[in-house]
Amino acid sequence: MRDICDFALGKMPAEALFAFNTNVDAIAKLESLPGLRLPGLMESIEKCEQKEILVGGAQAEALSRHQWQHSIGGQAGRCAQVAAYLGVKSYLNIPVSCHEQNRFFHPNVHCAHNGAFIPAGRVRESGKPPVHYIIEYERGMKIAGQKLHCQNRFIASYYGNGGPMDAQVGFVKLMEGQVRYVNRAVLGGAHLLQENRAHRLEEARALIESWKKRNPELKVHFECGDFQSEKVAKLFLRRVAPVCDSIGINRVECRQLSGREGNAFEAAASLLPHVPLAVLHEPQFAASFSGKDVAWESLAFGNLVAAFYLEHGRLANMGELYAYEPKKRATDRFTFEYRNAKIDCASEFVPTYAILPKLTVGGGDAFAAGFALTY
Repeated sequence: MRDICDFALGKMPAEALFAFNTNVDAIAKLESLPGLRLPGLMESIEKCEQKEILVGGAQAEALSRHQWQHSIGGQAGRCAQVAAYLGVKSYLNIPVSCHEQNRFFHPNVHCAHNGAFIPAGRVRESGKPPVHYIIEYERGMKIAGQKLHCQNRFIASYYGNGGPMDAQVGFVKLMEGQVRYVNRAVLGGAHLLQENRAHRLEEARALIESWKKRNPELKVHFECGDFQSEKVAKLFLRRVAPVCDSIGINRVECRQLSGREGNAFEAAASLLPHVPLAVLHEPQFAASFSGKDVAWESLAFGNLVAAFYLEHGRLANMGELYAYEPKKRATDRFTFEYRNAKIDCASEFVPTYAILPKLTVGGGDAFAAGFALTY
């Protein structure tokens, strides 16, 4: 893996910015949540597809009574944490900045506080951050008398006073000056917008354009998720994706944005009129589609960062990645689909590694950060 890590070090920025969604992840195994009922949960299990829903205060209160393990969450929050472990000074938008949430951050993660960027862990204010309740189910578990043959998760997200695309005023103001020194940005949160908050997408577009005007070298990657609204998905593709340099999607999100079933690689390539680079990533592979060549090493490094995290249940620093040797490539049933896809653009395809994951939460964001920091 030394060659991949050497490549990554040569590309890694000293600083990066992350927005918009940051929250606390509350994680538990489905078997430890007896009697749990949530809309869409059984459908997620039957299809073995990750699904995310929004819940209200009463549902969140009921969920909070169970036993959970807590960590940092949200695509922006998790990607900032990954970058921090890799040695990147990370500037993070935190809509609800409070000690209950910020105590989980690496010292390299900085947030806006009293007119300056400071390590997020130094914030001591009280508050109630957004919480994502993440229910993991595993291969071999029995549900309704049936044994599961796959592993995935279901997410019930509660935002309270902090929306998934809220830009903190202090962060925006400080970034006006700081962005000229920052050449990478990783964004997320659009997928959880409901239609009555779709105007947040126009605000995000304006902010991205202002950052790029101040720093033309800034590369912006937007990591998608399971869109709660078809209207929001279409608006994101029409208004936000074109001002980004790349977007990250899985097969579900690819179908939502493209409106196409069938070959996922063809669907991903069909997004190119709206965005310069589409990155389709799943537990088994990562693939890129663009009008020009993208270094396969960036995909491979994202896979490496994610593999270490999933296998060890924690994030790695660069020294640990240099020493890490995943045992073998994943059995890739998607290679045939990729090779037979009718794609009229530059593309790369890199299988992931065959590992027994300790958890499923955050693997996609670990990949996204590794890729976005090095492409």
